[in-house]
Amino acid sequence: MTDDSDPSPTKAPGEQTSAALDALEREGAGNLEKMAKSDARAARRRAAPQRPPTPKSPAERAAQAIWDQSWVGFGLLLGVAVGPLVVGGAIAVFTVHTGAAWGVGVVGLVLGALAYLALNDRLAAALLRRERAQVAALPFEVRGWYTALEAEPESGRLLVSLHFVGAAPDRSTWADLVAAVDGRVVGGSPALESPEIDVSAGLDDPVPSGGAYLRWQRRLLAQLLLPLHQAYPIASVSLRKR
Repeated sequence: MTDDSDPSPTKAPGEQTSAALDALEREGAGNLEKMAKSDARAARRRAAPQRPPTPKSPAERAAQAIWDQSWVGFGLLLGVAVGPLVVGGAIAVFTVHTGAAWGVGVVGLVLGALAYLALNDRLAAALLRRERAQVAALPFEVRGWYTALEAEPESGRLLVSLHFVGAAPDRSTWADLVAAVDGRVVGGSPALESPEIDVSAGLDDPVPSGGAYLRWQRRLLAQLLLPLHQAYPIASVSLRKR
């Protein structure tokens, strides 16, 4: 018995190739349209005005300068990096749980990094308060101690002027004292200029700050001002950037 139903028509090879090419063409056109839209969005993002970063306040810049010169920040960073590795290593040595050691190390590093970011600003502010208290407790008035620390970090020099309660040291003695802090005598009254101070020379932070100024100011205080005050009482000291 034969089947009298008509078989479904079969496309010729040429027609099949043409249909496949049409499908590829439509797919290619769709991809090009998507790429064009993506490029247009990227162009709009580039053309949009960028919001400038929030500038640090003078107090924040001063705190950062003090933080850069403090071993507190370096110790905290070292503890964050080394502490979890030591704990994980101890677990690996005294137990057979190597996987747990790796887990403790990774989790500790993450938690330590978060703690560092959370404590960084608070500790810097605390160090600034301590610095203010120490400067206020000096036996003579100091003006301009924070001028270079609060300013935008730029390399330069400091001009330091002194006023004495009584007689001032003679010029020869003054020149020797100034040379001890790598400064040079300027003007007729007891005054000195610092060496060139490079703001990129921070202790533990590659970002420029006023920390290099603070380092020289502390050297000035320890090696010149306090010893000089014992022999020639100082009434006030003024610092300003040049």
